Amino acid sequence: MYTLSMLIRKRSKVFIVLFFTLSAFLTLSLSSCSSDNESEALKSIRGTWDIKEIYSAYGERQELGLAIDWDTTQVLDSGFFNFSADNKGSFSFIRLDTSYASTNLDWNLTRERLNCGFTQCDFYTIDMEGVIFECQFGDQTDDAHINATEMRLIEESTELGPYRQIIYFLEKN
Repeated sequence: MYTLSMLIRKRSKVFIVLFFTLSAFLTLSLSSCSSDNESEALKSIRGTWDIKEIYSAYGERQELGLAIDWDTTQVLDSGFFNFSADNKGSFSFIRLDTSYASTNLDWNLTRERLNCGFTQCDFYTIDMEGVIFECQFGDQTDDAHINATEMRLIEESTELGPYRQIIYFLEKN
C-alpha cells in the first residue's frame, strides 16, 4: 500500500523524466528546423526585387545615441536589386537625384543566431563586395524567410561620428 508522500515522490520522478525527455526532443527538433533556414532564405532572395521605397537618414552617432539631422522617404517608380543563383548581384535606382547602378557584384548571405529575450532569432546579412546590408524578411516572423515576397535591406553606419542609414523596401518581382 502506497502512502500519499510515496505517490507524490513517484509521480514527481516520472514528471521529471518526462520533462527532460520532452525538452531534449524539442531542442533537437527546433535546431534541426533552423538548419534549413539559411537555404530557405537563399531561395527567397534569389531573383529580382523591385525597390518600392527608400528611406534615407543622416546625422551624427554619439556616445549616447543618434542625432538625426535630416531624413526623407522616396517612393520609386523603378529600381531593382537582383540576386542570381551564381551569387552575382546587380542593382539600379535613383536616390536623392543621384543614379546608382552596378552589375556582376559578388554577394553572400550570412545567418547568425542572436539572443532575442528568452529565445534566439535568425539575423541575416548580405555582403555585396564589402557593402553590408541587414536583411529583414516580410513581417520578421520565424517563417518570413520562406517564399518571401517582401524584404528590407538596411545599410547603416555603426561608428561614432557621421551617421547614415538607408533602408530599401523591396518586393519580389
